[in-house]
Amino acid sequence: MARPTIASSAARLLTEHGPLASGELGRLLAAAGVVRARDPVRSVAQALGPDARFTRLDDDRWAWLPAVLEGAVLTHRLSADEAETEAVRLEPDLAPLAPLAIAGLALVAGGSLRRLADDWQRAAGPAGWLGEAPAGTLLGFRLRDGRLELGTLPEAGVGSRLAARRLAAAARARLAGLEPLFEQPVTPVWRLVVEALAELPMLLFEPVDPLGELLDAAGLEVRGGLVGHHGTDWSSWEPGTGQHAGGPPGEETELDQARRRHPGAGERGRHPAGRRSGHPAEELDEVGAEALAIAVGAFALFTQEGQVPSGADAEGLARVLSYPRVAEALAAEAGRDPSLEQFLEPVAVAAGGGRAAAAPCFLLAVCAEARGERGLAEERIAQALKADPSFAPALLRAARYAGERGDTDAVLALLDRAGIELEPAERRQLARFGHNGRGSRPPRP
Repeated sequence: MARPTIASSAARLLTEHGPLASGELGRLLAAAGVVRARDPVRSVAQALGPDARFTRLDDDRWAWLPAVLEGAVLTHRLSADEAETEAVRLEPDLAPLAPLAIAGLALVAGGSLRRLADDWQRAAGPAGWLGEAPAGTLLGFRLRDGRLELGTLPEAGVGSRLAARRLAAAARARLAGLEPLFEQPVTPVWRLVVEALAELPMLLFEPVDPLGELLDAAGLEVRGGLVGHHGTDWSSWEPGTGQHAGGPPGEETELDQARRRHPGAGERGRHPAGRRSGHPAEELDEVGAEALAIAVGAFALFTQEGQVPSGADAEGLARVLSYPRVAEALAAEAGRDPSLEQFLEPVAVAAGGGRAAAAPCFLLAVCAEARGERGLAEERIAQALKADPSFAPALLRAARYAGERGDTDAVLALLDRAGIELEPAERRQLARFGHNGRGSRPPRP
């Protein structure tokens, strides 16, 4: 018998208990002997992150999508092209099923539903799986015990008003939460549904109108797998941009890549005030995780097209980088790839010396340091602190530079400004030993 893996054990636990916080899931897996690492939370994130069937909810709990979707009915109106080709489009109505169809989602009637290799946004089953349904037919898709059943639905039997209102309200709430960061916020439809079902598992036990139609009727606007306010300017969310903000599950977006590079991205830190724990990406909230995805995706897009950000794009990136912990999460990437500097410089300029300039200046310092230009790095940190004297990443970097010079007074002052709480013993030790290795502070210039 094959030894249980972290993923298989986590799937079982999340099916039995429902969504679980990272710490609790790690504890249960460690107690079962599946995880033996000192940091089970990180081990779990590394094991589950690449598997699109697992997702992390807004409240940081891990969820197993087959369990979340169990019993829920998703509806879709068959188009003429879909009826002819026997391949259904996943966005937006069936987007929550997308990750389950990567390796093949078993059908109750036999065979499996798989995403098409030449069109990742469509999926098909075996010949005749749609039952020769004509165009315009309303189909219902329900997951039962891990297998998908489908059938036709009468128009009169569709439309739970309560569920429809709940989903529309949830969409508006998610968009409102993103408005401080984005002028034209959008959110993935699949995420909206999964979050709603995690809170109310029976919400879609009775069929409602197709998600695209439902959200449109509520005065919202749907484009592909994304939903925004009515009148959203979709030009900034075209493929290559909007997908980076959270495309349908199962397709590796820039957010997925960011989380894969930084396991635990999106998990809020639970540590004493002023203390840091783990990689900065582990402490990103949902908005921060999307901001990180936008930044990584934008840089990838500019690299691919051989361009640099300008105008509104540069100003928008400055705002994105200024979201708490995003610049710190990107710092490791900037240290590995100093060529990011060519994209960061116009972003810093676009910020016009305002507070939003602090984040790109900080990242420019990281790039300069990676190239061995320590003097330029310190200049960039000074520019960051001039733009925003309270920008913690720059304060901490400045404290490190001061410590390496042996200026412990400056170290303590900078750490205080950054809100870092040192234990009395740590303060005494830092004050007693300068970083010149001689046990005393060097004379001030």
